[in-house]
Amino acid sequence: PIAPGKEMQYVFKAENYGSSWYHSHYELQPYMGVIGGVIIDGPASKSYDEDLGIVVLQDWSKIDVNSMYNDAQNATINPATGTFFGGPRSMDMGLMNGKNEYINPDNTTSGERLTFDNIVPGKSYRLRLVNAAIQSTLRFSLDSHVVEVIAMDFVPIKPYMAETVNINIGQRYDVIIHANQTAGSYWMRADNQQSCANMFQGRNVKAKFNYVGAIGEPTSTP
Repeated sequence: PIAPGKEMQYVFKAENYGSSWYHSHYELQPYMGVIGGVIIDGPASKSYDEDLGIVVLQDWSKIDVNSMYNDAQNATINPATGTFFGGPRSMDMGLMNGKNEYINPDNTTSGERLTFDNIVPGKSYRLRLVNAAIQSTLRFSLDSHVVEVIAMDFVPIKPYMAETVNINIGQRYDVIIHANQTAGSYWMRADNQQSCANMFQGRNVKAKFNYVGAIGEPTSTP
């Protein structure tokens, strides 16, 4: 570990190019926020107009993940169900670049959504997706839009169109969003795949994608 007040410089040759991320390797620090995006510049397998950068997707809990560790590792069999007491925990919510709105028990909200503003009709936008979750498989989509996948894990690929992109832990996908729909405000989603691991607000992992002049909350559907 890097001691408090100290620093360390890592030097490496960038033999690959594309989108990735860094994270701490000390205990469970990555899942408490010690993460970030890394872009190594290089050619793309499809041209686009603007790069919107890295979007880090992750699951999140108001309970410190270190305190969940022992329970998750519990290999004792529950005699009532025949299953292990341990395994995946139930996380509270998910984040996009560290942001999201949490729905409180009294139906108020706290936090804020990641927002992309001033999207110009007719332009194309590159988005670099990273799944930095501790246990969640996330399904990315943008309401009413089909995305074009151009790279995966530093590997440029033959572009293909997709309504959704499933992203497992540690994976990176580069996609192009073509702003070819009616100008307005749309939800960008990273739905948790509940059959893999539970998330209490697994359908509330959202960001706003606003065309120029769009105002108000999106009303789009998946």
